[in-house]
Amino acid sequence: MQLPDGTELVPPVVFGRRPRPHDGDGAVHVVTPSPRREISGRHVEVRLEAGGLAALDLGSTNGTLVHSAGRAPRLLIHSEQVALETGDILDLGESYLVTVAQA
Repeated sequence: MQLPDGTELVPPVVFGRRPRPHDGDGAVHVVTPSPRREISGRHVEVRLEAGGLAALDLGSTNGTLVHSAGRAPRLLIHSEQVALETGDILDLGESYLVTVAQA
């Protein structure tokens, strides 16, 4: 995964304004800037699943737009989970974009 500043991370990763770790989650916690508070405290998690990468909404207020080549953008909300593919882009809000890169 590639962050807006070019940093690459390996899931599991939790994004949010205040992504406090939960006991034993083992995730990297990325604090996302959100002056207009469009991004929730614990917004979305990207994790490894049996079939590959998946994004899980963590009860965010505004959800996450998932952009995939050849598909209309999908809004991930209400604790939904969606499979991710290389090249997908997660738009958390306030121009904070995360790109799914090939491992």
